Amino acid sequence: MPSKRVMDKQQEEWLGAVPPAYRSTYERAMTEKSYVAAIKAMCHSCNGYDDAFNRTRECHIRSCPLWPYRFGSTEWPSTSRSSQNLKPSAGKTGK
Repeated sequence: MPSKRVMDKQQEEWLGAVPPAYRSTYERAMTEKSYVAAIKAMCHSCNGYDDAFNRTRECHIRSCPLWPYRFGSTEWPSTSRSSQNLKPSAGKTGK
């Protein structure tokens, strides 16, 4: 089993601000090099830790680069709905 990483001072301070229900996910992301835990921790943070489990499931921000992976999936969803929501709006070129 690979050894765990040690969190630095800034990460420890951030962990102290994370609500108890979400701490184990953040800690696992930072110490065990877990991509899945890192994505979950970011989704929980983005949702403000306010009912983050349900809000992550109902997330509508499909332009987020982590959206397709928020439940551990390794492939982009192939539904036409998600593809439509990722297209840039008319007139917006991103320049």
